[in-house]
Amino acid sequence: MMPHLGQDGNHRVQDQMEGDGPMVGRHLTISDLAERLGVPRRTVYQWNSRGDGPKYLKVGKHVRYRLADVEKWEKAHEAEGGRVA
Repeated sequence: MMPHLGQDGNHRVQDQMEGDGPMVGRHLTISDLAERLGVPRRTVYQWNSRGDGPKYLKVGKHVRYRLADVEKWEKAHEAEGGRVA
């Protein structure tokens, strides 16, 4: 695993395959998730406390989201588009 700094200055954990292979998974911070979804960080914290948001990991005192879990959660929350008559 290689730590990288996110825009918020926090470390972002990225898993890599052995050797020089492609990145297998990516973990997002609360700030990353809020930015991705266009919602305030406070909303993400509320989702976590209510269990409404994507599955997350606790790494020490830090919360991280697997990109695959976020994408699965997004897919489950897609709305059907309607046609305007």
